[in-house]
Amino acid sequence: MRQVSLLDGRLSASRVGFGTSALHHAWRAAGRAALLHRCLDRGITYFDTAPLYGHGLAERELGRLGFGRRRELTLATKFGIPPDPLASRVPLLRYPTLAFGAAVVRVRRGAMIARARDFRAAAMRASLDRSLRNLRAEHVSILFLHDPWPDDPGIGDELLVELERARAAGKVGAFGVSGHPAACLAIAQRYAPLGELLQADAGCDAAASDRLRDAGLPPHITFGHLRAALAGESGAERSATVRRQLARAVRDNPQGVVLFSTRRTDCIDDTVARIEALDQVAVA
Repeated sequence: MRQVSLLDGRLSASRVGFGTSALHHAWRAAGRAALLHRCLDRGITYFDTAPLYGHGLAERELGRLGFGRRRELTLATKFGIPPDPLASRVPLLRYPTLAFGAAVVRVRRGAMIARARDFRAAAMRASLDRSLRNLRAEHVSILFLHDPWPDDPGIGDELLVELERARAAGKVGAFGVSGHPAACLAIAQRYAPLGELLQADAGCDAAASDRLRDAGLPPHITFGHLRAALAGESGAERSATVRRQLARAVRDNPQGVVLFSTRRTDCIDDTVARIEALDQVAVA
């Protein structure tokens, strides 16, 4: 798979990246491992995770995957939205907690589900150290603020100083913002170092994505291309939507990482093949 250059060559990543927000939907460890290893087989080396995903489960699965293969991987994790502390420590409580959270979302469909956010420097240090333990790593390639908004508590100069300390200590290769394109733009304009690396949701607000690019801040990594577009679709209709959305992803993000997630190994094969074919057409 083609490698893309980020941050003027300071970071390299696979053209296609895999997101682990739904990895816990594979209930068995063997199923989760099969998904991650299929990604490696298809040349995917950029993996996106967060403490919230599966309340630590996704990070731990990546830790098992990366053991002995760390140099091959570009690992991006996040901080700011903590996992449930009890579910993350007691595996038997993990799935009941996740099921309850999903039920709340279904009941409040269409409403904004607010999660507690904490971007203070001390919270970042604790979150990063926990992530490194879960990932069985001494450093992560990228540390993102997880779905922040400019006025969330802790975003400011003290956090920037602490992030630079983490980078100087070798715990973090780069840091940036992952979330809504409007938030990415607002935070990058207010705190320029946080705009050095942007991972933007391409599926939530096309106008906000356009404003981000118009400001000269095209995101390095994009996600959410398929999520909303595929809601309620199946069969031939679904396949046509996948083709259309992936073509848009390649067009809008020609030199960065296109991030996706799935619960099926055959979908990994299909997505990688489609994006590689679209890239070849674009070059031609």
